[in-house]
Amino acid sequence: MNRFIPACSLACTLILSVPASAQEPTLGMPDARLMTEEIMHSYTVYPYQPAFSIEARPAGSVKDDVPESVVGAWVGAMRAGQFDQVLGYWDSESQRQIAQRDKLLGKQPADWVQQWKRLYGSSKVVLNHKLKYGKYWMIAYTASDAAGKVLIHETVALSNSDGKWRLTLALADNAVLNNWESGKTRIQRMASPLYKTGAR
Repeated sequence: MNRFIPACSLACTLILSVPASAQEPTLGMPDARLMTEEIMHSYTVYPYQPAFSIEARPAGSVKDDVPESVVGAWVGAMRAGQFDQVLGYWDSESQRQIAQRDKLLGKQPADWVQQWKRLYGSSKVVLNHKLKYGKYWMIAYTASDAAGKVLIHETVALSNSDGKWRLTLALADNAVLNNWESGKTRIQRMASPLYKTGAR
């Protein structure tokens, strides 16, 4: 007498009978390798001749379509300790990143105001160079005290949205922004992993 065995029961029996080694593949010894990728960055440097001095100016005089005007207003707001105005000169994504970073580090607006007072309160700020990098402008500036000691020298990036220039963190890890004054034309750095997994 023939007995009828449901297909699902047969399938389950076959699955359960598969050896554990067939379900869990094993890996051999790892072979670590390096791949070098060369990326060319094209940019143009324009020196300010002479260096352009930033003076205090009322917020209403800021020209959003002029990068230098925006940087000048940003420095002026830091000098005056106006936290919200300073934040407003960054693009929206950078504002989100700044808020996230401050929350992570436990940094309060008062901490920033104290730092700005030390760096910009009575210092002389001049713009040194302007760089064109694709759709971005970069501006290098220097703040010095009355004795000529440099308090801060950095390069900031600006992006344009709807005709308004705003500072941006989009290039915070950019090779040009961080190395253009080093005198080097070739740099090496380790790439961030493309994937974060629990792979063995």
